[in-house]
Amino acid sequence: LPYCVEEELPHYLEVLKRFFNEELHEPLRIYLADEEGVEYLGLKDDPEYFVKEEEDLKDYLYDGESMRTLAGKKLTQKRNQINKFHRAYEGRWEYRSLTCSNHDELMEFSENWFAARIEEEEDVESLICERNGIREILNDCCRIPYRAGGLFIDGKLEAFSIGTENFLESMAVISIEKANAEYQGIYQMINQQFLLHEFPSVTLVNREDDMGLPGLRQAKSSYQPVGFARKYMVVQKMFDGEASGRTDSYEREIRERETHAEILRTPEEKLETKDLYIRTFSEDPAAYVEHYYAERCRDNLIVIARDQSEILSMLHLNPYTLSVCGKTVQTYMIAAVATDLEHRHEGLMREVFKAALKELRMQKVPFVYLLPVDERIYEWLGFQTICDVTVHRPEPSELSAYDIYEVETGQLRRCREIEAQMPQEENDLPEHPVIMAKIIDREAFDQMAGERFEDDEARLSWLAGKKCCFTEPV
Repeated sequence: LPYCVEEELPHYLEVLKRFFNEELHEPLRIYLADEEGVEYLGLKDDPEYFVKEEEDLKDYLYDGESMRTLAGKKLTQKRNQINKFHRAYEGRWEYRSLTCSNHDELMEFSENWFAARIEEEEDVESLICERNGIREILNDCCRIPYRAGGLFIDGKLEAFSIGTENFLESMAVISIEKANAEYQGIYQMINQQFLLHEFPSVTLVNREDDMGLPGLRQAKSSYQPVGFARKYMVVQKMFDGEASGRTDSYEREIRERETHAEILRTPEEKLETKDLYIRTFSEDPAAYVEHYYAERCRDNLIVIARDQSEILSMLHLNPYTLSVCGKTVQTYMIAAVATDLEHRHEGLMREVFKAALKELRMQKVPFVYLLPVDERIYEWLGFQTICDVTVHRPEPSELSAYDIYEVETGQLRRCREIEAQMPQEENDLPEHPVIMAKIIDREAFDQMAGERFEDDEARLSWLAGKKCCFTEPV
């Protein structure tokens, strides 16, 4: 992401996008975008961009004091390894801080370490890239402000580590750690000694990513990380002026995702989603499902993601008329959110929501709402809880006591009358059902509320401060 103060990120992202589009004739691509910047810019919720976490490249973060002391039951094995090292090499080992004067020793050890690994490593290309990176660091040691330390056994270098300090965050960043594994406990030893001598007071330790390697992932996880510095790939979608010959490794996935999300508007199209509805909401009686698709889906929109002909994910935008402080407002309730069991955690629902939110913005809907099974599922999209569900529907004469309530249109009345005649099933609402809302069109919302707000949090607080009557959604 652009290197600037947070408040200027939107401006410089736009500058960067124009450069890619107008000068390079390419869609904007950003790799290793930091999570804070992605969240600040709202890119996950922006239909113009495809955003995907680069899970194998997230950095592992650890508590500095915990890494230096290795205190606690969970790190017992680490302490045991260090104790074994002390017993085996007592009087024979020492730690030394290393400088440019140790260049030849470091280079020799590094070259020998890689020569031994290349013979047994399957991913030789990655190993060569890592070796070349270490060579560059060591050759430019006078220009790169890194710190280095090594373990010497019988006077010979057998392990070394290289890192830098992020003073703003009181964080040590450990970039390189190599050791002769023939000495039991040596990796645990160099890890601890390097921090004790070179970074004795940092609050956090960043040991970088695991590159998706299972062994490295297990090793990094065993030190009990307190968090991760997550990174994202961000690619602009819907750009028509690109040069030919795009070879981006994610391009096929991006193109597929662009065509996956679509909106079904006709009764015939909507019926295609019935199988997914039945599989997901198997507790709903067959009679109700038939009624829902005949009546509740009459005027709604269904946003889907499909793989060729099979619908894999969907949500329903069910229209409602609300009375908001005496004003009539047209909006939607999001319902029937579902993804095929075998295709969950593939990002399909994110694409469905992006398409739905884009449609709602085009309609200038002030806000949209839903009843969540779990509030955490929707918080990442900007939904916030505004009120409890009114489980027992008030009489029409009692609605004047509320600031916000559903207006019973002819179609809604018809649906409720039919549903009232159906056998009553056991209530499957959450134990404490709530309504969550998300601001869609800020100008429309401010006109509805009759005042101007600084941000969406203030708008949602305004909603939460009103007496609301959202009756049990069907």
